[in-house]
Amino acid sequence: MNDLTYGRPRLPQHYRPLAPGSTRVFELEAGEFSDPIVGRLVPQAIDGEPYEAVSYVWGDPRKRRSIIIDGAAVSITANLHGALTAFRHRPASGGSDGSDPNAGPAQRQVRRLWADAVCINQEDLSERSSQVELMGRIFAGALCVLAWLGWEEGEAGRQHTLDAIRFIHSFMEDPEAGLRDARVLLLHHEVTGPTERLTHLSEEDRRRFEEQARDWEAIKVFFEVEYFHRAWIVQELGLAREVTMYTALKPVDGPDADRGGGGDDVADSGNQVLELDFIDWRLVGRFVRFLDYSGASLVTHLGLLSWVAHHIWMVWETKDDGTPDCDFLTGMHWTRILRVTDARDRVYSLLGHPLAANDGELVIKPDYTVTRGVTYTKLAAKFIQETKNLYAVSLVDHENDPSAEAGDWDPQDESRMPSWVPDWHSINRTTPMYYSAVAAEGEDAEIRIEGGTEGGKGTPLPHLLARGWVVDEISAVSRRMETTDFSVTNLTRERAKENPF
Repeated sequence: MNDLTYGRPRLPQHYRPLAPGSTRVFELEAGEFSDPIVGRLVPQAIDGEPYEAVSYVWGDPRKRRSIIIDGAAVSITANLHGALTAFRHRPASGGSDGSDPNAGPAQRQVRRLWADAVCINQEDLSERSSQVELMGRIFAGALCVLAWLGWEEGEAGRQHTLDAIRFIHSFMEDPEAGLRDARVLLLHHEVTGPTERLTHLSEEDRRRFEEQARDWEAIKVFFEVEYFHRAWIVQELGLAREVTMYTALKPVDGPDADRGGGGDDVADSGNQVLELDFIDWRLVGRFVRFLDYSGASLVTHLGLLSWVAHHIWMVWETKDDGTPDCDFLTGMHWTRILRVTDARDRVYSLLGHPLAANDGELVIKPDYTVTRGVTYTKLAAKFIQETKNLYAVSLVDHENDPSAEAGDWDPQDESRMPSWVPDWHSINRTTPMYYSAVAAEGEDAEIRIEGGTEGGKGTPLPHLLARGWVVDEISAVSRRMETTDFSVTNLTRERAKENPF
């Protein structure tokens, strides 16, 4: 039962149909590191018995491990196996169930977890679609979300993690002071050149430079972790009541263990205790938000990917009155930089956003039987028709010009869509241009779409019809500046500012 068919795991036959508004919870039994993962699936209403939700990256589908569900062997990705291995050892820090965060398996026999790969029958497209539609409720209803960042890369990787966690905590105690301390790194940019040129600095500045360089290198490595670059985490983090991010150094145990480091911890009995390193997501969110708004020059200079994590935060920003500051289409635009295995999930992974529903109805229903072109076209058409404006068109970006292709639907071509529909899976080269321009109408009842969006083979692509005005001829077009075009600032320039960085 744990082999693969067409690259996908064969799942046990005991997935029973779920009632509306229900899901399954995986009751994970405790165990030592080397023990097999064992548990059972329990169907329940989403608002039924308490559970915790697991947020993780599926990872390389070729790297798989077996677990036992209701007595049957099931193949899952190695990354989920790592998460389940880590989370069965101890509850979340200050666990909501009141248990001791340092309690071992003997003190806690079962942990009730929701993880998509085991709680959803991935082979049943109908169930998969219906459960994806409910995932916003699932993560919002969990006691807490356990975010698994993956195993640390040996002792050096763990040290980077510990340095990054310590530094974020310390930095956020006084962020402005943290930026002032980081100026020494920009000063080194002025004196230029290799490390040996640090002789230009005073002994005190050299010490501060080395300390800051070590801390910010740890931050750089931390935000390069694959977890922060996955589209599904936007919803999983944004809807959670509380989120703790975990990682750990993987012990060496057994012939099939990855021997990437940590051998000093191996116990003679073969039973090792995992030491989980963790940090609160909201603290991380405040850190990346502050860097983007107050330390962008530092982010650019050091090549930090913290701004990617900030995009996650931006999707859930609210106005002073508590209403969403980011609309659904703009949220999709901000998350285009994040990775998905299935391009349709660029839409479906955000359906828990408060503006993904209009009058209680989702803007689009998950459907894994149609192409991404059909999915994106339906979404764009829905917003254009309901809002009577063309903001969706300002997000258009295609790697290839659709107008040069045939004008009919082709179910075998994932990227086939009208030229007026944004291809949210293409390389992001656009900046949202808020509709409408000065002196133009915000809405136009004459905007209409002719043609079907169902994607039937050989049927014409739909046309967008809108009124327009010719103002003058276009005499020049400027290219969009890339981030790498921005000049790196320097200490002298920053000191002259009222608000440095």
